[in-house]
Formats: sequence, C-alpha cells, structure tokens
Amino acid sequence: TNPNFPQILNSAVVSALKESRSIYVVVRSSCETEDPRIEILDVHWTRKGAELNLVAEERKERIARGKQVVAEIYDSMCKGIDFRGVKGVVQGWSEYPHEAWPCRYKIKVTKGQIPGKYGSPLRSALPKKYGEGTAPLHEGVSGTTAEIEVPSCLVKVESKNTWRDKEPNLFMVKRACVPRSSHVAWFSLHEVSTTGWGDKCTHTVFSSQATASTHASEAFANRLKGFERAYTFEKQASELENELAENGGAVFQQMEWETMSAGFPLKRRSRFFRADFPLRVSDRCYSTRSAGGGFNGLVRFYHGGHLDGCGNPEHEELFWVESHNIHGEHPDIAQASG
Repeated sequence: TNPNFPQILNSAVVSALKESRSIYVVVRSSCETEDPRIEILDVHWTRKGAELNLVAEERKERIARGKQVVAEIYDSMCKGIDFRGVKGVVQGWSEYPHEAWPCRYKIKVTKGQIPGKYGSPLRSALPKKYGEGTAPLHEGVSGTTAEIEVPSCLVKVESKNTWRDKEPNLFMVKRACVPRSSHVAWFSLHEVSTTGWGDKCTHTVFSSQATASTHASEAFANRLKGFERAYTFEKQASELENELAENGGAVFQQMEWETMSAGFPLKRRSRFFRADFPLRVSDRCYSTRSAGGGFNGLVRFYHGGHLDGCGNPEHEELFWVESHNIHGEHPDIAQASG
C-alpha cells in the first residue's frame, strides 16, 4: 500500500470539490399511497432562487379559501383528536420563502376538535391515542384551539369518504453537485405505482446523459432480477418448469415499448394497469427502449398480494432519464461581478 494514499485521496477530493458547484432541485412528489408521482420542477444555482420557485409552484395548488380541510397538527394520533386530524375551514395562505416551512394555511378550527378550552393556546404535546407517552406538536404549527397556522404538507381537503381525504403534494428543495462548467443537469428517475409495500419514488442527479442512463439501466436490471427471485422463491420445480416452457424460458415476458406503455411520458403506467379484465400475459412483463439516447424501462409484476388496501397486488415501476437547464446566475459570475 502507498503510505501517501490518505494525502493523495484528500487531494483528489479537494480538487473535485473545487471543480464542482452546488445546484438546488425543486421536486414535487405525491403523498398518495396508490398514486405516487415524482416530478422535477426546476433546477437553480442558488438555494434562494429554488425556494422562490418552490413557493410559486406550490401557490398554484393551494386550497381555496372556505374549503373544508383536515390538518395533522401533532406527530401521532392523540387522545381527544379524530384519527383523520383536526377539521376546519381554510381562512388564508401565508408564504415564508426562505424558512423551513415556506407555505402555510390559516385555518378556522371547528369547535371540539382539539382538547382544551376553545381559543386557548395549543399544547406543545398531547397524550398518544395508542401506547404510552405524548406526541409533540408538528414543527411549523402554531395558534390556538380556535385558529391555527399549519404547513401546507400537513393539510388535506376533507372528503365525505372517511378514507379518501385528498393528500397534498409534497414540495422540496434538494441539494446536489455538478461540475462548475455545467449548464444542464441530468436525472435518473424511478417511480413506483404504490408505496404500500415500502417502496418510494427517487431521483439521482448526474452531469451527463450517459451516466444517468447507465444508472437508470442498472437500477432497472436489479429491480427486474429482484422481482424474478420473489416470484420463483416459493414455486415448486415442476410448476416453474411448466411456466418457463409456456413463456419461452422467461419469468417476465419482454414486450415492445409501444405495446406495453400507456403513453409515456404523459402516462407512466402500462396499458394493463388496473384494467377491468384479467390478462394473463400481462401479469409479468417488461419493456425497455432508448429514447434520444436516454434509457426508459417499465416493469409490471402482478404478484397477487395485498395489505388491507395499503399494498396493491398490482405493482409497476418506471425508470427513465430527463434533463433540465440550470437557471439563475452562475455563482462564479456573481462572485466576479461582486
């Protein structure tokens, strides 16, 4: 081993850091268990620029004044509060672009929704409904038992159906690094059709289309192998042998992109997703393509399992690559002019 390796490594890291710059990515994701989504809305050289854009984007989706809503103001279900949250009516909207909770609703609370005298200050914690201990007030929540100000991500439109309150979209600013000469950021994205089994939508930033495509392609291949292992794990040898013979030796059938995709990028599921009739050929299938040099991959796995409505038996995952211009004044230019 080279005794100077630590110094060589540190030098390489310092050099790489000098040649890179931070970028700030505005991301919107859906909190709906059975309809998760991920979208890159903007990429900016400065955090402040990204934060202003986040507020502008979230403003487009704000809930109208006078709407009945439900707000989750404590960190867990509490005694004296409905399991859905605190009910009330939207009174207004406030923006704090450069704070931790940039968009907040002002809500008139329905009487009897929060323990304590109506109009008294909110308690910092309440006893948990299940188990021991207390649940703290969510960060960013303030007010009284009559009027509260709540971060937008904790407020959803009330539905007549107890289990169908409209979940809000979640807006975030994420930091990443790219070479300082970059004008474009490339993203490898992964979207799942349900988060009920613990999966989530993700994005990874790269400085070139080639590296983003390699990442997406490898992630897709690993996921497909995982699905194949999951399907064959409890199969008897004779049963599996018959199925492989029927499917040409493959556990998952490969399809043409146009045959399988419902219309990417506008539609991010297969033509078979939640169809009204069973299609055996579509229970386990996948498709890949190279679109403009970027990788696209879609896999479908109808495994039949369920989790009381929270884990759908029909599972699909999409992997793709897209690019976004980096907006705002480059930090080097701003520093030179300053």
